[in-house]
Formats: sequence, structure tokens, C-alpha cells
Amino acid sequence: MTVTLQLDDAIWRRASHFAQQQDQAVADVLVEWLAETLPAPANGEAASVNAGADDAVTREMQAYITLHPQIKTQYGGSYVVILDGKLVDHGADYAALFDRIDARYPDTFVWLTRVEDEPIKTMAFPPSNRHHQNYGAWHRQWQENETERREPAIGIG
Repeated sequence: MTVTLQLDDAIWRRASHFAQQQDQAVADVLVEWLAETLPAPANGEAASVNAGADDAVTREMQAYITLHPQIKTQYGGSYVVILDGKLVDHGADYAALFDRIDARYPDTFVWLTRVEDEPIKTMAFPPSNRHHQNYGAWHRQWQENETERREPAIGIG
């Protein structure tokens, strides 16, 4: 399913900056964040509808993790698509690959990801409330980690 969202410029810049740091597409970052942040459905009907989708996500993710050692050597740095536990397509251009897969498998969940050194990246998000008791400690740790990841500044003079 394709959804169009209207975001104000400040949110878009923050999302773009974060996606760039994670070496991911902005859409992927936002989808992951929503999936991890939204509460589980409250009523049984919505939960049962989503259970099938959750099963597909888990099945394809596990397949990708299993296939990752072989896929990494051949397709490292490009994008791959996993469906029904098998590699069904790949490419260096995310948008072109997405369009092909969307045309071939409309309304079907596929695992589309960039092949990195590790199969699944760990992403850290701050607590949603700055007044949360652990926010200060989390933010200090995040700043330390970001400082370690930055490239050294080069001065030309």
C-alpha cells in the first residue's frame, strides 16, 4: 500500500538527516519508526487482521537473516527483495526496484532492504517525552555515540 503524508519542513529535515545517518531511505526510517512506536490494536478484530501481516513480516525477515551470508557477498551495497523466503529481485536503484516489485506483487508484503554488513541494524530512538526520567541519561549516551561516529574535521588554511 502506498500512502502520501504531508510533513512540515522541520520534520522532513529531521527525518532526512536521521535517514542519511542510518544510510537508509527516509520512507524506510519512518515506516520502521511507526511500526515500533504505534501501540498494538485494542480490539480483537484489528489484531487478527494485522496478525497475518505480522506473520509475513516475521517470515520474510527471518528468511533474509538466513540468506544474508550468501546475499552479502554477491549483492552487498545494493537492494534485495525477499518473498516467500526467496530472493526474487535485486538492484542498485531503490526506486526502480520498488516500482518493479510494486507492479509485480501489488498488495503483497515483501522484504525490500539494502544489503549491509549486518542483516538488521539497531536503531535507537529517544524516549518520546523529554520529561521522561531516563531521557537525560539516554540523550547523553546518544551524544557520546554520535561524537564517536563523526568524521574528524579537516582544516585547510
